[in-house]
Amino acid sequence: MRVTRWQAACFIVLGFLMGSQAVRQEPLREYVDDGSELDWGKISMTFSNSSDTGELTYDADEARYLYFFATASYCPVDNLKKWNSGRKFKMHPEVTDVYAYNATVPIFFGVEDAPVQFFSAYDPLSFSIVLSFEGTAGGAPSWVNDFMYYMVKPNSSWNWPDEASGVYLEKGFRASWDRLRVNAFKSTRDLVAKHPNANLVITGHSLGGALAALAAADFTMNGMEVSKVITFGQPRLGNMNWAHLYDSTLGLRNITFRLVNHRDPVPRIPFTDISLLRGYHHTGIEVWYNVYNYTQCNDVSLNKCKFSPMCNYNEDKNCSISPTFCITSTCIGYHTNYFQTTS
Repeated sequence: MRVTRWQAACFIVLGFLMGSQAVRQEPLREYVDDGSELDWGKISMTFSNSSDTGELTYDADEARYLYFFATASYCPVDNLKKWNSGRKFKMHPEVTDVYAYNATVPIFFGVEDAPVQFFSAYDPLSFSIVLSFEGTAGGAPSWVNDFMYYMVKPNSSWNWPDEASGVYLEKGFRASWDRLRVNAFKSTRDLVAKHPNANLVITGHSLGGALAALAAADFTMNGMEVSKVITFGQPRLGNMNWAHLYDSTLGLRNITFRLVNHRDPVPRIPFTDISLLRGYHHTGIEVWYNVYNYTQCNDVSLNKCKFSPMCNYNEDKNCSISPTFCITSTCIGYHTNYFQTTS
């Protein structure tokens, strides 16, 4: 896949910016707050329907509730298993049955490793089994610099059906899910067996959002019913066939909401206009935020997109792709501060 010098430069700069953000956020892995940043009484939330001709199906309160599960995935495994301190405990104190697992995947063409992690738990307050994936952590400008070059087929060991034969996924995301897959399936199935009537909800921020979408598709193809997928700052992760498989064949579009915070640059990458066959496309319904004002966006249909290498499938031109692509520190801040709360 050919990448222009301008695109490569953008990714390198973005990688180092995100790396610096990850380093700055590292203390949050042991985060304990006094509640001052969680003063929800100061929040005013407004829905704008200017870009959506359909019915509002997005639940803003549910997304905000789930965001603190997404941010909890950045905590160390031992801290997650105890679930007795920090922001996660303050926001969701009744959580039980926590399982957490981490591993590493090779990046920079195998020169070094990057961490990947998830946890699963039961939340009795929402009557849900929650599966949450960690986003970019530690010293990983990592995947941002690595993932723009390769798109590959799903692993044959996953045994995806014939309907997935034309699917291509970004190589780093495929490797990350493959590394977590067995443990994610086992821990989730154990929770489903223990809480058979609970809803299964999947979430993640940044890289974790991409893994959440992969998990939802894989679970569905293996007979596990997913109730909701909500991601925050998720990058594109596969080709148009992947997006069509996810949205239409598996029927996951209407239960999947991708939140994009104003000019967050990560949902704009990898670029979609590389070529007709190898461009990257999003899944689900986009919800575009400007602080606490949001728009549930229209999708762009497959028929409109399949013959145009410049088309953004599932991305409304009036929503997050409408501003100029931005990699300043301010725009990186949009990626790390959904709901004005650092991930």
